[in-house]
Amino acid sequence: MVWDKIKKMLGGEKKQYGTPYIVKANLHPIRIKSKSNDSVILEVYIKNVTNDDQLTSVKLVTTKWLGVDPTTLKKEQTLKLGNLSPGEDKTVEFKIHSNSGTPQGSHKLGLVVCSHFKDYEQSLNKVKKIIELRAA
Repeated sequence: MVWDKIKKMLGGEKKQYGTPYIVKANLHPIRIKSKSNDSVILEVYIKNVTNDDQLTSVKLVTTKWLGVDPTTLKKEQTLKLGNLSPGEDKTVEFKIHSNSGTPQGSHKLGLVVCSHFKDYEQSLNKVKKIIELRAA
């Protein structure tokens, strides 16, 4: 109640700065098989923590040993999620594939969640995350 009166006196709601999203990622299963055709699912949870609608897209970039299609020729994938309302969350999934040339060890995946201005051509903010996928 007191906080509402202070907000009225100061002229409205408090503006938020910083990252517009909370981003969490999970791999199912945790490891991918090396030297064989195998796949894992990357589950990405995104939540809009701003006071405004955000036009959102998610981009996944893999290393040269992995891919987002069974032939592993396609190395990146972008999903356009549309507008996320304040407090709204979405979960998206990417399928990541290995092939007979995938070596053992850790492979880095790049994940970029981007908020856009009017259309998907111009970006306002980005949240980047590096995910390590082990090949065994």
